[in-house]
Amino acid sequence: MAQISVAILNDALENVGRVLVDDSPAFDHYGGLGIGESSTAAAAGQHDLQGSDTKYKDVAGTYEGSYVVKWQRSFGYEDLVGHVLKEIVVCQDKDNHNEKSLLRATFDAITLSVGEAVISSVEVTLS
Repeated sequence: MAQISVAILNDALENVGRVLVDDSPAFDHYGGLGIGESSTAAAAGQHDLQGSDTKYKDVAGTYEGSYVVKWQRSFGYEDLVGHVLKEIVVCQDKDNHNEKSLLRATFDAITLSVGEAVISSVEVTLS
């Protein structure tokens, strides 16, 4: 799977700024992953997945050390009607995903067959 595009979204940059000056009541934590079928290139002004066939799940992000954070979750054949994954988003949670997402990435299409699943993982190195 080749990564095609990635964008840290403007909403996430605002959250980082708020944390740096301890304006944390407005800070949004990122505890969700979403997948979809859109190949529209990732851009900073987006707020969510761009496709119409999407699925969101809650996930516990982890701090891996050395300025690395990671989110990981399994998505299977039954999660998308078309069974084709082309995009992923790190979002607030499965119910609050249409604004203030952290990042969106697109990649080469993954087509799942009946019974198949893929572990979707997003790792961000802060430097």
